Amino acid sequence: MNVWRLIVKDLRVQKYMFLVALFFAFVNMVLTKMNQLVTIVILAYMLITSSIQYDEKQRTSVLLNCLPITRRSFVASKYLSIFLYTLISVVMVFLVNLAALLIARFGFNYNPFTLSLFTMQDVFWALVCIMVLAALFFPIALTFDWNMMQYLLFVVLAVGGTGLFLFANWVKSLDWPLTGSPFALQAAVIVFAALALLYGSYRVSLFLYQKKDF
Repeated sequence: MNVWRLIVKDLRVQKYMFLVALFFAFVNMVLTKMNQLVTIVILAYMLITSSIQYDEKQRTSVLLNCLPITRRSFVASKYLSIFLYTLISVVMVFLVNLAALLIARFGFNYNPFTLSLFTMQDVFWALVCIMVLAALFFPIALTFDWNMMQYLLFVVLAVGGTGLFLFANWVKSLDWPLTGSPFALQAAVIVFAALALLYGSYRVSLFLYQKKDF
């Protein structure tokens, strides 16, 4: 229950960040024609890092010592929120996509973009990329001061995100079907590996966070 309350707290304090993320998605997809997969990953990463940044500014970790909330619950809430932020990012990209397609369909002459609704493979690869990035992000974010780590976290996004994007596009170029062999087998292996990495990251983050002094 405490884990769920912490997740709800993060959602409430980020209500303005959701508007910023939605505007970012619109600008990057409609005006700069950014890839939908990349947009989903960046949006989710923005929300994840924003949550940690807010906690650092408000010294939430110090306040937790005065509340009946364990450090385990706090760390678990951050990891579980990954999937919720991914879902929110997918919905945002879908809404921007839908709005762009409706504008184009109903006769507006100015149509500088060409968009199509994303596929389930896009969502799959976005989730995998976000899980891997979060696995790299949280042990750093939950251990060091925000001012010390923010530049390093940008490097994580730039290097890790680029590598994951290239890998995902290479696999997608193989034109595997969404169901059946070989995609189903490959997808199962990739998801298992990503979840294993995420769980290992959770254990490391929990160990480091429990040792951290506030």
